[in-house]
Amino acid sequence: MASAEMQQTAQPSDRLQSKSLKSSDVFVLRILTNDLIFDLIFNVCSPATFLLFSRTCRIAYAAVHSYIKRAFNINRHLSQYFLDPLAFRSLQARTSTLVSGSSALQFFNRLTYDDSDLDIYVPLKSRQEVGRWILGQGYTFKPNSVQHKDLDVALEEVHNDLNVYYTLSGVSSVFTFKKRSEHDPGRELQVQVIVASQAPMEVILNFHSSVVLNLIAWDTAYSLYPHATFERRLSLFLLGRKRDESAIQKYENRGWKMLYDIPLRDPTHVSPDFTFAPRWIGDGHSWTIRLPTEGIVLPSGANEHSAALTRDPCIATDWQLTGSQTIPEIWCTVVKHPNFRYMYVTARRRLLHEIWDSQIRVGTAEDTEERKTYIDEELVQYYINLL
Repeated sequence: MASAEMQQTAQPSDRLQSKSLKSSDVFVLRILTNDLIFDLIFNVCSPATFLLFSRTCRIAYAAVHSYIKRAFNINRHLSQYFLDPLAFRSLQARTSTLVSGSSALQFFNRLTYDDSDLDIYVPLKSRQEVGRWILGQGYTFKPNSVQHKDLDVALEEVHNDLNVYYTLSGVSSVFTFKKRSEHDPGRELQVQVIVASQAPMEVILNFHSSVVLNLIAWDTAYSLYPHATFERRLSLFLLGRKRDESAIQKYENRGWKMLYDIPLRDPTHVSPDFTFAPRWIGDGHSWTIRLPTEGIVLPSGANEHSAALTRDPCIATDWQLTGSQTIPEIWCTVVKHPNFRYMYVTARRRLLHEIWDSQIRVGTAEDTEERKTYIDEELVQYYINLL
């Protein structure tokens, strides 16, 4: 019966439906296949909006993912600071340097703030290579009142003790570099190298509030609280942090509402913006953007006994929001071990001990750099398997 009805002559309602389908075809063909038009549309959409739209049909999916490649172009984003962004990302890969702060927020938010600079977070042992590389890009070192005027001397003087001159937890030193922009000579560019006394992720997780908990590694960009930040425009002030009124005011002026506790109306047992459950980078609460790596010199192993890292080691990070709804704070601790090339931030110290105890290692803690077997890649793979 159904097939017989389908073969009948089209009634007026069928002709109207046919016209409607043709109008839909026009929309699909002329809107979704026109980069200029749908870029204008998606530019004013929140991330959740255009990602949900991508699920409606195959053409919408292709349109949205084409837009994502253009809107989240990391090489274009970095080119305002470096003429060769791939060279900088190769530097990131071999030194585990991270971009965070306002620049990472702008990348995810698809906006540019005129008064912003580039903040990069560097392991202590990589400070000299990173500092000298930036100096080689035409930047001038601008020492503060306690730093030596010569960059090499200033870099050499840095040690792994916390510096009383910096209020941000986990910071050993900050180096400021400036130069005139090649694209806009009227603009002065500023790059700040924040040297972590232990791990860059320790510094980042000690930021004043959740709006700036975003980071860019050489291979991936991560936003840790994307729904609150980009959908609800909320930022949770994190207890235990120094209350930086100027920073708070800056982000309030940019459109974020600062929270000093977690609203009771948030269904924390269902789908919260700020869950008290264990979190890790790249989990289901994160927004992860894999970045193209063509043209990047990939990291190599520390020596012939150790596997090269396939991802930036920041992926092996976990933390937990603790306290109560009225007194929330991020809890984590830094773990180091002779068979880890890098230090890691975790809320599960026992787990990391189990991972390295399960590995067969060559040599002892007293071995030289060339003889040690580092197991960082095994740790990275463990966290990748969590995703």
